[in-house]
Amino acid sequence: CVIQCSLGRIDPEDVKSYVKKILASYKVPKYVIQVDAFPMTETGKIDLAAVKRIAQEFAADEKI
Repeated sequence: CVIQCSLGRIDPEDVKSYVKKILASYKVPKYVIQVDAFPMTETGKIDLAAVKRIAQEFAADEKI
């Protein structure tokens, strides 16, 4: 899973296509999730627990 933060809309398939050119096939992410902003902690760091929850929620929605 890849979570990307972008000001504009980027097609997840374009990201996968690019990554396939530079990574081994087993390293290509199954999901590409775009967010407007990364969740931050009170100290200004990326909240990794919140990022993990975003990925888990997305994966759960994809299984439905």
